[in-house]
Amino acid sequence: FTSMLTFYYLAALSIAYFTGYILLVFGQPPSKVHEHTPGVLRGLKLLIFALPFVALVAIPIGLLVGLPYKVRQGNWQHIQAERAPVVKEFAMAMAKSLPSNTTVVLGDDASRVQLASAGWQLVNKTVGPVFVETSSLAVGDYVRYLASHFPQFNQIIRDPKSIPKFYRPLGEIQLLQALPKPIYYLEPSFGSFFERFSLKPAGLVFELTSLQPMALLPPPLTDADVAANLKIWNQITSSLSNLPRLAKNNNDASLIAAQTSRAANYLGVVLERENHLKEANTAFTYALNLNPKNVMAQLNQQFNANLRAGNSKSVEASEDLLDESKRYGWQGLLSIDGPTDEPGLASQFGQLIAGTGCLRQASEYFLRILALHPNDVDAQLAMAKTYVDMDNADEGLKIVQQARTHATAANADEITRVEALAYMAKQDFARAESLLKTAAAKNDNGTGSRLGTLADFYRMRGYNDLRNGRTTDSKTQFNNALTILDQQLRWLAAPDRVGTSASDTADVLMRKSEIQMQLGAYDAAIVSLDKSLDLQSENPRALLNRAIAKLQSGKYDDAKHDYLQLEKLLPTPSYAVYYGLGEIASKTSDRNAAIRNFKKYLKYAPENSDEAKQVRDRLQKLEHGA
Repeated sequence: FTSMLTFYYLAALSIAYFTGYILLVFGQPPSKVHEHTPGVLRGLKLLIFALPFVALVAIPIGLLVGLPYKVRQGNWQHIQAERAPVVKEFAMAMAKSLPSNTTVVLGDDASRVQLASAGWQLVNKTVGPVFVETSSLAVGDYVRYLASHFPQFNQIIRDPKSIPKFYRPLGEIQLLQALPKPIYYLEPSFGSFFERFSLKPAGLVFELTSLQPMALLPPPLTDADVAANLKIWNQITSSLSNLPRLAKNNNDASLIAAQTSRAANYLGVVLERENHLKEANTAFTYALNLNPKNVMAQLNQQFNANLRAGNSKSVEASEDLLDESKRYGWQGLLSIDGPTDEPGLASQFGQLIAGTGCLRQASEYFLRILALHPNDVDAQLAMAKTYVDMDNADEGLKIVQQARTHATAANADEITRVEALAYMAKQDFARAESLLKTAAAKNDNGTGSRLGTLADFYRMRGYNDLRNGRTTDSKTQFNNALTILDQQLRWLAAPDRVGTSASDTADVLMRKSEIQMQLGAYDAAIVSLDKSLDLQSENPRALLNRAIAKLQSGKYDDAKHDYLQLEKLLPTPSYAVYYGLGEIASKTSDRNAAIRNFKKYLKYAPENSDEAKQVRDRLQKLEHGA
């Protein structure tokens, strides 16, 4: 193995050295031969002289014969796996999937981008497209480099000096939209790019295509696209058929097997969503042939069997899938094995992706569930909420009304909440408030959560008024929120209340303290946070808020104590802690401590934030004695 080369070299040198030493000592004839040297001694010298040469032959034979068969076979398999040209074959397979007129090739993984570039040179022996790492597109220096070296970028970036130090996601998207087509992506991916683009499977790679404005789903594959993809994948699996065997003994082969399997699984999900069930099953088979451990492909193929049998019921998650989800997390599993089309898991992924702000991509999952189960209320409400977040409240309200026709009592509160959010988005605050107040007036086990939702309504209205310069109105709304939160706390503290936990009360106290801080009532916020921390003594968010409240109210020693306690509590350094400690040191004229803590802040804070810029200016003044 490559990792053992140093050992091999040292072993060879040692053998040569010791053999030479023995030859030096015993191999030269003595200057004076004694005719009467005993035969036993002459035999011993001969044996010592011959011993290294015997060892060179005997030891390898002994190891070969003496080692157990499984060990010998395992070593041989390792050697064969290391010698297999699997990396080269993978690079060439990617290159063969790229059309000759490709202008730009994007990839999330730097090593895969380099492999694809090398594969292109091997297959086409031309300069070809620009191979770009997507993680670097946000860096101005990298974009300037591309603009100065490649005409694809130079023709759309006329003034490289105008490029900002860092691109925001919208800037990256606008850059990609302006590039000459076609553009290809090396792996199935998700993120901010794919709010405006979709990935069209094209063998081992994907064509990056712009979506129409307001489009939620990508255009379907044509029959010719389906046939072409399956033909290419048949060739890929044939050329890489030894991957699963090699993956057992070769890390490179293992990674390549996972990546190719992920791409085939992605194709299967696309085909299944477009009702090409038989072809989807073929794609899932390809995925599992390449990587039998792909738990997403396993789940998808089981669900595909259900669909082909005429039912769309969910498939129970296997133990392997649950273990993998614990090991990597759902988002990590999505990156490793690819997406799923199984409704139960699709709902989780949709919620996960919506939480990152990728609403269009989340809607693909919710709409797929509704295509399979039109009366799934949870999916309807998730899609309605997604529409509201996408500033399309009218579509959200339509789905809410559909959900009401077959909802149960268990869905009633969420329907009211989503409907109220839709009316808020339409600036119909009176109707939203009426819905929430009517719901909160009901007296049952859900009263507490409905009061919390009403308090959130007033809090959101307060922030909305504040953003629009209506300071007096915002204070009114914040005070309304405090009144409802006090009502919620009394409801939670009722002697006959069943199921109330300390965490429930602590959470309400936290929300109350945040509104009090917004109103500048720092002493009142400290009281609320003291009560919250009595219930949850190691809540980092509560401890940070109390430290801020104490700092704002001039209780510098107490604030410093909370910040230092928080620093010990957190598993990794937090720039918020060092900002607070720097502020305290600055307020108490401790110049050295302020410099020390602001330097720590800059070490961990986002580099290009407005706050970081202000801290740099302050630090510069402090270091110059100001």
